[in-house]
Amino acid sequence: MTRAQQYIDILLDHIPKWELQNYVNREIYDKIKTILVTADDLREKLKELYKVRGFSDFALCLLWIVDKVDHNLSSDRPTKEEEELVFRYFRKAVGEDEVESTPEKSETISSRIPSGGTDENVFAVPDQSNIQDIWGWSNNQDIPTNSSESKEEEFAHLLEQFLESIQSGDENRFSMLENLRRHCQAMRVAEINPLAQDFYMYLHDFLEYVELNQLIDDIRVINLTANIQEPYTTWVKTPEQQRTGILEQSVEILRNFKEMFE
Repeated sequence: MTRAQQYIDILLDHIPKWELQNYVNREIYDKIKTILVTADDLREKLKELYKVRGFSDFALCLLWIVDKVDHNLSSDRPTKEEEELVFRYFRKAVGEDEVESTPEKSETISSRIPSGGTDENVFAVPDQSNIQDIWGWSNNQDIPTNSSESKEEEFAHLLEQFLESIQSGDENRFSMLENLRRHCQAMRVAEINPLAQDFYMYLHDFLEYVELNQLIDDIRVINLTANIQEPYTTWVKTPEQQRTGILEQSVEILRNFKEMFE
């Protein structure tokens, strides 16, 4: 994942998608987010999205942000203004909100269109495709539902990202910690498996302890995270009826994490 993708990942995580009135639009939002943060070429995916009927402003806004991040190494956290602007244009794209275009906003965004290596014709004719056509969604059933399985896979992805960030000393590791901690709470509320509930609860407590005590670069934090990340990923990929015994050791490690720091 590139630095720009990490930035977009955090930005889209911060947006209150639950405010979308239609659950299908929330699923479309999740699908777009997944495609963008896992794409081999983020800009190309955004150019494709620009050509989707209704999504040109949304894609252009994200391209503007990507360009800003790529050219300003001090940009490590999305601003509130960026989050609000992106969400407004997404709501406009799916027909839930009208965005009044002002000359000032239009000039600001259009003037920041990425210029390096960009085909000038890419932005000439927007709104020519349906979103179903451009990324192979034949109908709404092809859009992943917000199931427990998809949530677990997303959380496993976030946990892996966090581990990689603290191993490398990535400048975004602090925001990733905050993001992962926030997801722990949501996962615990939605989970029905008592053992998994404990995993999310103790992981949240661990991350909170790390943040409060400024231990994010401590080798013990890196080792503990590595020891629980792989078992959790294995647990997620294992059919539910065969998961017994996979997560127990990780839960025990998290339950007793303070012993490592005493």
